[in-house]
Amino acid sequence: MLRRRERRTGLPSEREPPKILFAVAAVLMAAALASVLAGRYALAVQRYAQERYNDARDRTEALAVTQGALVEAKLEELDRTIKWLRALPAVPWRNHDSAGNMEAVMHRVLEYNPLLIGFEILNAEDETLIGVYRNGCRPSAHYTSLAVFEADPTDRAHLSEPFSATPPSQHRCMTLSRPVPGASADAAGAVTAVISATLFGEAVGAANDIAGISVGVFTPSGDLVFRTPQADDPQDSGTITALALRDGPHADPALSFLAGSPLNGTQRIVTVRRLERWALTVVVTEDFAPTAAAVAEFRRAERRRAVFIAVPLYALLAIIAALSARQIRATKALEAGFIERSHIVEELRAGEQRLRHLAQHDALTGLPNRVLFADRTQQALGIAERTGDRVALMFVDLDNFKPVNDSHGHAAGDEVLAEISARMVGAVRTSDTVGRMGGDEFVVLLPVVEDTEAALAVAHKLGSEMSRPLSVEGERVEITASIGVAIYPEHAAGSSELAAGADRAMYAAKRAGGNTIRLFTR
Repeated sequence: MLRRRERRTGLPSEREPPKILFAVAAVLMAAALASVLAGRYALAVQRYAQERYNDARDRTEALAVTQGALVEAKLEELDRTIKWLRALPAVPWRNHDSAGNMEAVMHRVLEYNPLLIGFEILNAEDETLIGVYRNGCRPSAHYTSLAVFEADPTDRAHLSEPFSATPPSQHRCMTLSRPVPGASADAAGAVTAVISATLFGEAVGAANDIAGISVGVFTPSGDLVFRTPQADDPQDSGTITALALRDGPHADPALSFLAGSPLNGTQRIVTVRRLERWALTVVVTEDFAPTAAAVAEFRRAERRRAVFIAVPLYALLAIIAALSARQIRATKALEAGFIERSHIVEELRAGEQRLRHLAQHDALTGLPNRVLFADRTQQALGIAERTGDRVALMFVDLDNFKPVNDSHGHAAGDEVLAEISARMVGAVRTSDTVGRMGGDEFVVLLPVVEDTEAALAVAHKLGSEMSRPLSVEGERVEITASIGVAIYPEHAAGSSELAAGADRAMYAAKRAGGNTIRLFTR
């Protein structure tokens, strides 16, 4: 019996599982294998990249701590020298005859501290009493004025912004000053050390011996104090400066992130560390290119490993699929004939349904047209004749629709008609029917209504919903309607007479000025 079924239909019997299952299983196994290999590959690459990024971040953070500590130590040492000079009995405001001795002391200090290129002692009038400078380098008056202590009268050291020496030299300078307390709240003078920012950077940057890492120190305004290495690399300098201006002076005390260079587009690991006491910011950057290259090489190695594993397995699956290919083709050919015939039948049925819908419904609103509405009216009247129920028919005409069409065009008018149709459908029951006769004329059929008051209540609800304002091309528009109501069997004995009564009631509403409801009267 089973063999006769195979010869008659060409399909496999119930005892023999279709060979297509082998191909399906092979495809599913290939998909699962590809998913596993892809997930393992992505996870391994992500983990390796995160480890390399963490290593680079740890290096920059450690160097930022080291460089920050060196900067603070050097400034503390210079501050102690200033406090020592300020406490000497030979300072001019204590002993005016000892200026020569004070100059000698200051010269000796300059000899033993290569970072210093000068000293100044100011009196209360902001005048320079003593000025000792190395190689003729001296600051401008702006950086040695006592005005810097007016905002903060406490005994604190003040570090100036970097500036060029006068006369011009290879040094960029900064001043470190301390006020000399006087009898009143004002300072009696100040002791100022002129520091070579260039030599200061060389002394601090000597600890940075890691290739590819740059260190910059910035003031609160974003001016560069020094950077290491000292090689003339404007792109690298511009990168550090831009990053410091963006995240340095106002960032958290310690911050690390990965950023692209504003100038050359290279990625760098950036660590920003603030030195709160001296209002300086240390910015350490490391070129991310070596790390990215290592990650790329690891990605290639993982891809080769995945291919080495996948190729034999995929070959085995291909053999399994090939063994069932003949049966698959035969089965598909047989099924294709049935599928093609079923598709033709489905398309014919769908086309018939579309034609029937187009013949019975309005193309714009989707509401029943005159033909379908008349059929439903006839059915409602036939049922009401047997049951003794009342049927209400309403004719609805829009009062001020033509100005919308004239001023905004037919496309806007179509949108208004579609919205009005949706509101009318929402205002009645699902058992009721809303139809469009054409233009701005609509009809409503209530197949079961208790009495005249119930029909008029529905008409009032329709008028209220339709009169809600609309927005047409940004302009507020109000559409009202004139509604005529006729009720079977009080006003008519058949569908034609009922429609004529509702139409006459609608025109009575129009003559009354519109936006109103009229019940048919004989």
